[in-house]
This record gives sequence, C-alpha cells and structure tokens, in this order.
Amino acid sequence: MAASNKCTFTTFREACPWVFFVALAFLMNYIGRSILGPLLSPIELDMKISHGQAAGLFMFHAVAFTAAMVCAGFLVRAVPARRMVSCSLMAQGAILAAFSLTETLSATRRLFFLLGASAGFYFPGAVACLGSLVQRKDWGKAMGIHELAPSLAFICLPIVVNLYLGFTTWKGVMLLVGTGIFTVGLLFFLFGKGGDTPANPAGPDTSITKLFFAKHTILLMTLLATGIAAEYVPFAIGSLYLVEDMRFSLNEANHFLAAIRIICPLLAFAGGIAADRFSSARILLLTMSLSAVCLFVLVLPATGAHIPLPVCLTMLAAQAMLIAFLFPPLFKYMTEFIPQKSMPAYIAVLMPACSLIGNGLIPALHGQVGERVSFGMGFIIIAVLCALCALLILVIRPANSFLPNKNQ
Repeated sequence: MAASNKCTFTTFREACPWVFFVALAFLMNYIGRSILGPLLSPIELDMKISHGQAAGLFMFHAVAFTAAMVCAGFLVRAVPARRMVSCSLMAQGAILAAFSLTETLSATRRLFFLLGASAGFYFPGAVACLGSLVQRKDWGKAMGIHELAPSLAFICLPIVVNLYLGFTTWKGVMLLVGTGIFTVGLLFFLFGKGGDTPANPAGPDTSITKLFFAKHTILLMTLLATGIAAEYVPFAIGSLYLVEDMRFSLNEANHFLAAIRIICPLLAFAGGIAADRFSSARILLLTMSLSAVCLFVLVLPATGAHIPLPVCLTMLAAQAMLIAFLFPPLFKYMTEFIPQKSMPAYIAVLMPACSLIGNGLIPALHGQVGERVSFGMGFIIIAVLCALCALLILVIRPANSFLPNKNQ
C-alpha cells in the first residue's frame, strides 16, 4: 500500500503547528537517546566501572539503534508513520523507567540495547510525517524546525539531570524522564497530524542496491555520520572532558554544556531558512571546515601546547553552534541526490550505518582515547572527519547522482 503524495496542508503556515508537534516528538526521542552523556559520571561512580566500560554503553545503544532503523525502513512502507513515531516514544519511556530496577552492569547494557532499539524506529516515521505535512519548497524550513530538537535537548537535558540529581539517583532521573517521554508519545498518537498512511516504497531507480553502489554514497554517509558524531560526541563526552581534563565539577560541566547551546535552537532554525535561500553545499563546506578548526584547537593541549582555558571553552562553544546550523542544509543537500518522496526509505538505509558510527563507534573510541591519553586528544577523530567532509563536498557534486531529475 502506497501513501498518497498529497500534502495534508497547502501552506506552510497551516502545517507549522503540526511540524512543531513532530519536533516535540523528536525532542523527546533525542533526550531519551542522549541521557547517558550527562549521567556517565554518576553511573561510573555507582556501578564502579571504568571510563572505557561507561563509554562502551554507547555501542550497545548504537548497535540496537542501527538494527531497529533497518527494520523501520521496511515498516514505514507498511505501518502508518505517526503510529511508528508514537510507539517508539512510548517504548523509550517504558525502558527508561525500567532502569530504576537495574542493579548490575550486564542488566544496564541490556537496557541500553533495548533503549537503542526503541529509539531507532523514530526517524523514518518522522521524515514520512513531515513529508506528508509540507510541500517540497518548504522542506528546508520544516527540517529547520525539526532540527531544533537536538539543540533544545542539549540545553534542557543537563539542567534537568542536575535538578533531578539534587533529590534522586541516576536511576530516579531515568524514571522521571521516561515518564515524560511516554506521555508525549501517547499525546502524539492521539492528537498528531500527518503520517496517516504508509510511505511510498522505493521504486526501481531508487533501490537499495543502486544506493550503495552510487558515486555519491560515500559523500552522504560521511556527511551524515560526521554530523551525528560532531553533534553528539562533544555533548556526550563533554562532561567527562571538562571534569577530567579541565578540572570542572560535574555540576559546572553540565551547566556549561547547557549554556553554550542556548543560542543553538535559533541557529538550527536559521540553518533551515538559509538552506532554502542559499547553496546547501557552500553552507556545509563552511561549517565542516570551521568545525574541523575548532576541534583541532581542542586537541592541541593534549600534545603539550599551551592553550588558555578560555580559548578551549570558546572553541567548544563555537563547534556546538556550527553543528546546530549544519543539519537543515545537510538534509536539503540530500534532496539534491534523493527525491523527497523516497527520502524515508533512503534515511532508513543511510541512517543505521551513520548512527552506528556517529553514536556508537566514535564515542566508544573517544572513551578509549580518554582513558589512555586524554579526552581532548579524542577530538582529533571528529576533526579529521570534518576536514574529510569538506574535501568530499568539493570533489563529489549532485550531477554524479544516479537519481532522476527532481521534476520527474
């Protein structure tokens, strides 16, 4: 059964409140996915585990997230997208609540695996919901609103964690946050708009086989994986970096990570507007290049170079702002290769591998580098990837795409 290509609303103004509702769902999804970051230190202390073991939890989450995303790519063509989004949120909430009952590292690993699996069903459904709400010309603005969620999560989550840790343990934090996520999932199921029918399946010109053998695949996968890592790792590992390398207290580290992202939601929305008005490739080239510079500066103190603390903190803040601006142009750039009607199927193909790298492999590697050298040195992984992305954007152009013209 294929979904209709007809949008639910004829103007962006009419669709806007419901686009914000999808963004709220993404905020809850992202909070559930990112909650490990600000709780790493309390989990380490409570469970008496090493930095490497704690960072390894990211891999359990990411592997399950990847497998679920692959399954979601098939389900989004058979199950109404809004149902997928709401069920994903309610499952995340229930699993987070279950952390309050865990006592061992093995049980914690299993729950993080289940948490990743439940979160993985969100994104293809959300993209299908957005595609049914807005016209193609408004795609950049819709993604700009949707991408407010990660920036807001990075602001809210450290503050909420610090607030809850004032009167409960990390397990209590999981229970309280899980209850909120479950509630939003239920509300989205009852009152959300868009995604009432399954998404279009990929046609013969957009098959998974052709996608993986296309010339532009390495560009899109590298961009997406690097963007995910550059957004997630400085936040997830940031508290350990500030505590271990910069001698912050956990409370100071979480407040700083929240403070530097206050402007990021506005930058995410500005990125959506810029994506509709200017060249997405040029925006990506600039943001990736500047992000690489910021991250290389964070690496320098680990090599023995004397870099004043204010400079390092400024680079950490600037990198967070640059990446907040990046994602709407990135998704708009992907439409230069991929027809919008096929975007859910493509996201389901690209996102699993990219999430496994960006949310799992790179944080785990960063944790190992932090345990053996320093957390500052670990930033060199993402810095090199950002520089590589800038180079690939210059080399691979949309003209290399195997896909038909957008107007076809």
